[in-house]
Amino acid sequence: MLKSSRDGYVRILYYRPSGYSPRGVDVRWLYGLDIIEELERRHSPVWIFSKVDGSSAKQNMLYRYRFSDVLLRPTRHDGLSCMVQEALHFGCPVIHTYPVPGVIHVKADVDEIEKELKKIDENRRKHKASRSASAVVH
Repeated sequence: MLKSSRDGYVRILYYRPSGYSPRGVDVRWLYGLDIIEELERRHSPVWIFSKVDGSSAKQNMLYRYRFSDVLLRPTRHDGLSCMVQEALHFGCPVIHTYPVPGVIHVKADVDEIEKELKKIDENRRKHKASRSASAVVH
């Protein structure tokens, strides 16, 4: 069963390329996978990291964007990708290392990204608490 943020978990969607590795390029570093792995080490299992790869085009991406609390793109080379545009279109917050309108812009730094993810988690919890309180009142 897929757990949602309603269960107290933070769902973080990220891109992990499959199979493509240009000669002499460290793909882990290029796509910020080292940052994601460190965040996962620090916060698993409360933060659930869900990868999307090249084969994900066959998956229901609308569902994945709506079910995620945030799209994380800690890439060190990528600009305005289709994935970022889609996430923004479907209302999924985006943390990105490239300054694109509508995203939370950060450096490719574990601590800075962690701080922004904690803000998203805190805002999500406040929103959930206010919805619960208003449901009790009515």
